[in-house]
Amino acid sequence: MKALIFFFLFNYSNFKFKDIKGREIEIDTLLEKGIVILDFWATWCNYCDEVLDILKEIKEEYKEKVNIVALSWDTPKTSSKIEPLSKSRGWEFLIGIDEGKKIGRNYGVIFLPTLFIITKEKGVVYKKVGYNPKEKEEIKKVLEEILKEK
Repeated sequence: MKALIFFFLFNYSNFKFKDIKGREIEIDTLLEKGIVILDFWATWCNYCDEVLDILKEIKEEYKEKVNIVALSWDTPKTSSKIEPLSKSRGWEFLIGIDEGKKIGRNYGVIFLPTLFIITKEKGVVYKKVGYNPKEKEEIKKVLEEILKEK
């Protein structure tokens, strides 16, 4: 699958979701703390796992400067796989379920994986659909530009 890359700016929509531990999280609260990387994925999507492994590395490198939110499009039938998969792969960021795909639809998500980089000041500054082996470098480049401006 060839990755599609879009560089544009649009306002983000605030939303709340429950993470897999049952805590209610609000995107605005996370944006107060720093940059948010929002990724839509599913357990049945192999490319999604690749992207989330990259986000694990990004989180380790950027620590508190970046908040990662991975919202799953798994159905009730497959959602029981989310927590075991996230533990086995060491994904230590916020993981939740986009019930009914409402949040993703609001963001225009059609295909998985789809990743957004959001800042409080500028809204959505980056959107990426699909997977690319050079994804880590692309994300780091965008993050460095954002951090340079702060």
